[in-house]
Amino acid sequence: MSEFNVGNFLDQWDSSAAPAVQVSKPRQIHCWTKTSKDDGGDFCFGDTSGLLAYSPPSLPADLNEGFETAYTQKDDAEASPVDTIIQAGTAAAVDWSKVTLCTYRNNLNKVLLTPVALDKVWDVDACFWGGTLFLDINKAAREEYPNQDKFVYYGYKFEALCTGQEHVDSSSEFAVLVQYRLGSHSVLMAAEIDCAKEEGDGPTEGEPYVELKTYRMPV
Repeated sequence: MSEFNVGNFLDQWDSSAAPAVQVSKPRQIHCWTKTSKDDGGDFCFGDTSGLLAYSPPSLPADLNEGFETAYTQKDDAEASPVDTIIQAGTAAAVDWSKVTLCTYRNNLNKVLLTPVALDKVWDVDACFWGGTLFLDINKAAREEYPNQDKFVYYGYKFEALCTGQEHVDSSSEFAVLVQYRLGSHSVLMAAEIDCAKEEGDGPTEGEPYVELKTYRMPV
């Protein structure tokens, strides 16, 4: 196993000499629904039943509601292996000889945001096989803070409010598999989708996906 030290690389990197990188618009080629752990936690490839419709939430709302009584929580130890992307790509008849990089969006967030987040620690497992670099997610140890589980719940609760769900379930998901070009590289990437609305900007026509975020207004 070899290790690539990002800090050492950045110390020697001349950003002013770096060429501009062209990024193409992602094209969706497949998807999957992962059922709730209450229903077995199965991966159903090509299944769109997990894609929820967006509806404006009724605000203000109490994000604490249901934390103790209506919450199916994802197991902390649950992995997100790159194997799932490989299964989806195989189901979509991907030509692996033309894929340079296979990964979840989460890994690219870590890598590409490094120059502006040097204090954030991350690591990924990488395997180069058959001309393709496969990146696996490594979950970093979470920084503990008071009421951590409840703050995590707030994000899922807001998603439930925006999709008309009374029960909050963080163990289920809908995800898409997209292909795009990052410079000279052909990327096969998977990303979880929160919901969809009638108008939006998805990777294909008629797929208006929405990313939901919660934040606290500064005082």
